[in-house]
Amino acid sequence: MTGKMAILKGMVGVCMLSLVAGCASMSYKSSTVGGKTTWKKTEVVDGKTVVTGDAATMKKEKARQQAQADRIERIKKAEKRKPNEPIIVALFRPVIAENLKKSIKPDKLFKQLRTAFEKDPAIKLVDQKKVDEAKKQADRKFGRKKKRPQVSADISVFTNVMAKQVAGISKSSGKVASMAAIVFKGSITSHWLAEEEKIEEMGNIFRNIKITKKYAAKAVSVMKTKITIPGEAFKKSEQNQKKQMFMNLLKGLGK
Repeated sequence: MTGKMAILKGMVGVCMLSLVAGCASMSYKSSTVGGKTTWKKTEVVDGKTVVTGDAATMKKEKARQQAQADRIERIKKAEKRKPNEPIIVALFRPVIAENLKKSIKPDKLFKQLRTAFEKDPAIKLVDQKKVDEAKKQADRKFGRKKKRPQVSADISVFTNVMAKQVAGISKSSGKVASMAAIVFKGSITSHWLAEEEKIEEMGNIFRNIKITKKYAAKAVSVMKTKITIPGEAFKKSEQNQKKQMFMNLLKGLGK
């Protein structure tokens, strides 16, 4: 049996056994190379990813987990970003609610949002073509699993925009009145540590430019005060380490 056939057989078997729990919660892969078979099972147990497999696979997995743990420790101990150092941000296009699409032009709203973020000199937005392509790849690869797109940045910003009716006291009449409000709900996610902050901004739907600016300012404040971002010196050392690992891999393949 070829390695590809073994992988397919293993995944089909797991799906048949996992119809109740759902196939997305578990995957099984096996391959045979040079008469030697290796296997790996990945499943989600109580919200945590658990990997099991043969001795060779588990050795690699333990090494991967240790390398990840070591990197996290390095990040925690690293000198933090200085105020004059940039924050690289992947700004994803907002998800616009159906009840807002008739009154808001998505492209215009997103342009306003990018402009609002760029107002802060510390914010360096990733080229939008790269961000959009990363989103497309994640959608194709993971579908409904909602995995985060992979972009080279310090932080990713995901935004949902919706409309709703809110009640309050009218300043002019002093009576209870309702108005149409636009609501921005954001997720600020670190690329360095497992950190995520939620933010929200709401206001009059006819003043969406003002609300957009306030939302962006709140997001930037969270990035600067609540998200761990290492300094430029640490970033460079990490890049050099990745390059060295890549070169070592190429040397190993050449043997």
